Amino acid sequence: MLIVFAAICHKPFPAHYNNMNLDDVNIMANRLTAFQTLERHTRRTFGLALTTKCSVACGHCINDSRPGGNTEIALAQIDKLCNEIKAFGEFDTVNMTGGEPFDNFDLLNNATRIIASYGLEPTVVTSACWAISDEASRYLLTELYESGLKFLVISRDEFHEQKVPHHFVVHALRNAIQVGISPALTLTTGVGLKGLDDLLKPISEQLGSDKFNQIEIMESNLLRAGRASQLPPEKFGDAGVHDSSPFYCHVGGPILLPNGEFVACCGAELPISSPLRRGNCDMINASDMTRSLKKDPIVRMIRYLGLRRMAELLGPDEFSPTIWSFIYSANPADMCTVCNYLLAEPSRVARLRYYAQNQDINSEMTIIAALLYGDNSALEEKLCV
Repeated sequence: MLIVFAAICHKPFPAHYNNMNLDDVNIMANRLTAFQTLERHTRRTFGLALTTKCSVACGHCINDSRPGGNTEIALAQIDKLCNEIKAFGEFDTVNMTGGEPFDNFDLLNNATRIIASYGLEPTVVTSACWAISDEASRYLLTELYESGLKFLVISRDEFHEQKVPHHFVVHALRNAIQVGISPALTLTTGVGLKGLDDLLKPISEQLGSDKFNQIEIMESNLLRAGRASQLPPEKFGDAGVHDSSPFYCHVGGPILLPNGEFVACCGAELPISSPLRRGNCDMINASDMTRSLKKDPIVRMIRYLGLRRMAELLGPDEFSPTIWSFIYSANPADMCTVCNYLLAEPSRVARLRYYAQNQDINSEMTIIAALLYGDNSALEEKLCV
């Protein structure tokens, strides 16, 4: 390993690498509002995937959750997590996902109670497949409200529509408002998918404008990962046109998976050697894990440099012609696949860590961190110097 690292450190900075240009700035400006909205929701949030079970099993599920999924987080691990992140002091929200958290309501309710007992805000993401009536919705949401649930996020898109009728969503939203839980809708949209207006129209008409205006609306892009990798190309808006965007990603999580593993991304399958795998919660303190995660050069590069630019740093000689052609022609839906290619080999990871020390790269990441994410810490440090 020392020999490999020494060889990497003597490798000159690649001449083929291009620094940030005006096109990148324009792309960044166009996406700034969406980025900042998502960052505002994730910056002080720790993710907690309760289960791999999901009775809905949508065709675009990034972590391939299924009705037969039987991995569930232990309550003792949730308690340990909350104790550690409360002491850490940089998180105020724990967002419960799955799978479908409501498929094991007792686990969801107990997890909510544990999170709230530490003074943290519990939130949950769901398909609303359980909201079969106003009565059923009110009963379940009242229990969760009394346990401390603060925020209910319902996923909605053309894939969820196939399994969950819109009036289920209306039941869940209406009764969340009535019991005192803040509601939101997160919609997967894009060039090849059903649009925002079409998705919202039947919900807004049945819910009424007064209540609909109390719902926060968020959008996300379809990623070609998990079960979505089997979808036809037209769902991703593939047009054979090279997309030059840098592929910034909000990686950094952190998320605790049902198997007790910490990861730094949303749950797409990761290579065994990926630095985005951060260890098991029984073996490492969540606070220590988060501190190391925030300083990790690979995480900083994905967030502030972009996956495309990281690939350019490595250069075409690092990949087979087929993989390099894919990376070059990829669109934003392919970010997870590009990331896995970059991080699958330890030698590539080591080389990226070396390049992350370059002054020009650090300056570029500092600018992006400030403009795109509102993180001025590195910029202020440079100005002070």
